[in-house]
Amino acid sequence: MYDPKKRFSKYIFIAFFIILGYLAFLLVKPFLGAVILSLIVAYALLPVHKRISGWLKGPNISAALITTIIVVFSTALLVLVVNMLAAEYTTIYEKINITGLSALIKQYIPSDKVDQYVGQFVDKGLGVFLAMISSFVMSIPEKIIMLFIGVATIFFALRDHAKIKAGIRGILPLKDSFKKKIEDRFSGTVDAVLYSMVFVSLLQGIVAGIGFYLFGISTPVLWGFATFLIAMLPFVGPTTVWLPMAIFLFATGKTGQALGLAIYCLLFVTILLDMVWKPKLISEKGKIHPLIAIVGVIGGFGVFGASGIIIGPFVLSLFIFLLSVLLGKDKVMLQE
Repeated sequence: MYDPKKRFSKYIFIAFFIILGYLAFLLVKPFLGAVILSLIVAYALLPVHKRISGWLKGPNISAALITTIIVVFSTALLVLVVNMLAAEYTTIYEKINITGLSALIKQYIPSDKVDQYVGQFVDKGLGVFLAMISSFVMSIPEKIIMLFIGVATIFFALRDHAKIKAGIRGILPLKDSFKKKIEDRFSGTVDAVLYSMVFVSLLQGIVAGIGFYLFGISTPVLWGFATFLIAMLPFVGPTTVWLPMAIFLFATGKTGQALGLAIYCLLFVTILLDMVWKPKLISEKGKIHPLIAIVGVIGGFGVFGASGIIIGPFVLSLFIFLLSVLLGKDKVMLQE
């Protein structure tokens, strides 16, 4: 017999569930990027965790050891970057030869106001640099919270990886063979993202840092690290670091060093590593088209911030794979 009260109660429950789900999403939204990124990192560290767990005879100790190393390394890196940024700002103004730069410009643009314009340009540039440092320092409490959430996510993801994997496999109403396909695609995408977006970017930072050292840039470790971070943005990323450095050398009267740094970074950092090797690794390791990676990086950065540089290509690649399944490109065998 039709019972309107039961049907009404069912709709009330569904509406209540949707409202709670939306509120839960609002609660986790500020940390969503950090959680997803931490899950990807945990998956990448899983082979290391399994090996250490075998040595120590327990997943708890292994997960705690890995997360402790991450905390110590991240804290030391944060302190080092802040100290180097402070030291760099206090010396950069003294190194800019405004008089020499003005004299060089006057050779091509004779004007009595060149000194004034050059001075204003330098002051504004240093103001932007100081604003970047201040913004970074002010965001440290937020970064500490994100680090705590990320470390906690990595710890529990490593410790309970078997339960998480079994739970996900149990939810999917698919045959085991197709579940294995999804898992392989997941693994390939993680490899592609890590090798191309992280490993190659790290190599770009190292190569750029060597160039900064060879051509006389102070604190080459700092700017090499900045290149590593920004190099995850395709094509334009590393250029936004080494080009201002070359201009800085030129502004201080070191024309030969500026030209050498520009040629060195253009050939090895931008062309060889960023335009040739990185897309090649993306295609080979994860079978991801370079265009997907580029769109994923740019879109991920807009949605998730810095962590979206890694999350973006990962999510987009998996979405396209599942879309090919829905369109019938891959036969899905549902469980009976």
